Amino acid sequence: MNGGKIMYPPLWLEINKVFWKISESFGWLGQMYFYKLIFLLCHLLTSWIIYKISKIFNSEGGLAKSNLPLLYLLNPLLLFEFAVNAHFDALMLLLIAGGLYLVFRKNTIIGLWLIATSILIKYTAIIFLPFVIGYLLYQAFENKKVKTTLIKIVIAGLASIALAAITFYPYWIKIGPRIFDGISRQSDWFINSVFATFYVPIISIYKAIFGHQIFSVSAKFLWISLILVGLAIFIRYCLKKASHKELVTPFVWLGASGLAVTLFLIFAQRSFWPWYATWALLPVALLKTKDKIWRLTTIFSLSSLAFYIPLAFLGQNSTNILDTWQILYGVVVFAPVLFYLRQI
Repeated sequence: MNGGKIMYPPLWLEINKVFWKISESFGWLGQMYFYKLIFLLCHLLTSWIIYKISKIFNSEGGLAKSNLPLLYLLNPLLLFEFAVNAHFDALMLLLIAGGLYLVFRKNTIIGLWLIATSILIKYTAIIFLPFVIGYLLYQAFENKKVKTTLIKIVIAGLASIALAAITFYPYWIKIGPRIFDGISRQSDWFINSVFATFYVPIISIYKAIFGHQIFSVSAKFLWISLILVGLAIFIRYCLKKASHKELVTPFVWLGASGLAVTLFLIFAQRSFWPWYATWALLPVALLKTKDKIWRLTTIFSLSSLAFYIPLAFLGQNSTNILDTWQILYGVVVFAPVLFYLRQI
């Protein structure tokens, strides 16, 4: 809750209540480390599922032996955000990975239901759903099983709606439509976006010269223009991959979803924090090789750690620059990034 507004889906709020109760039972030590351990475990399980999916692709002859699952496991951003900062995006990604595994094992209903459930952990997960459904429908047309696939999609959808209704209802009774404020609130933030990082420093000068009204209009124009740039890059990728041979495999859909999330974060998401970059790493960890999409998302994820450089080396107060322990902490945090860059 934030000022009477619910920022996240009720399912996560209920799960968080359980986690908090458990952590309290272990005292201050539990409150400090319980969430870190839980989300580190989620990350380990996600990495294991990615490995299992890669084995499915191997058995179908579609994937050479790949070290991408291992690189996903060891990605410094994922380890830092889940094991240190304890962000619950790890749980969202675990459900998506589990859903993809079941979808690729032909267990469509439960697989789609798990992916839909991840949306009830964090709304952002909805960006993956169109690509999974698109892949399933293309496969259905290819194998002439459209009716069967549509029935499975509908059943999974109804089950997801039922779960959403069960979790939303108690909050709807308490606060009514405000239960959806988090969706609009998260899409309205502006100052922390990636492109705004370069734009904000000149705001005061820009306003002084051209006035507030022109600034407001031009800011919206810039944002829309950048969205169009992102769409252009995405469409170009899709057109290059739009051959029958590639569309029948899952790799083009996985690459497209990873690219879509990365471009969304760079050009369209008006609030950006480093852990958001973890979202795009899951689908690209299932690609055949370290292609351009994998490199783009990986470099973007590692660059997101730059957000923590001042805190890591200087602490909360810039006068800590000569603090030996603070500098050592910074080296420990960022040294893995340097080793990881050799793999890109």
